[in-house]
Amino acid sequence: MISATQRLERSAGIIADSFPNVTVLPADLVGFTKRSLQVSPRAMVEMLNRTCSDFDQPVERHGFEKIKTTGDGYEVAAGAPIARPDHAAALSELALDMQSAIRALSQESGWPLDVCIGIDSRGPRGGRRHRGEEGRLRGVG
Repeated sequence: MISATQRLERSAGIIADSFPNVTVLPADLVGFTKRSLQVSPRAMVEMLNRTCSDFDQPVERHGFEKIKTTGDGYEVAAGAPIARPDHAAALSELALDMQSAIRALSQESGWPLDVCIGIDSRGPRGGRRHRGEEGRLRGVG
């Protein structure tokens, strides 16, 4: 299956797909904004990069779709673009993996890190992707 990114690169228009059984996992680093004011911009960006990398590994291993990262937020979907009947249960496993990753990173780095994770499976959902004003991809669940 061709990814939405590849489809957008080949087309100038909007791509809209429907995914009837999708679960979305939004995650936010607790207290990160306050902590970022106490460290250098470089240290903050390095920690965000490391955190996202540590979250990306289980996302890729489980075969999920990372929707977006914004600041200290991270969002993943299961069930789109590839359907899977266990989308909600599978994202629950990812949530546990993310909690383990953030605990390990907190111990290793000395940063007091924690993550707030939600899981949303409200039945039929639509997925839309389009190019934003700056040409960046935006995902909306």
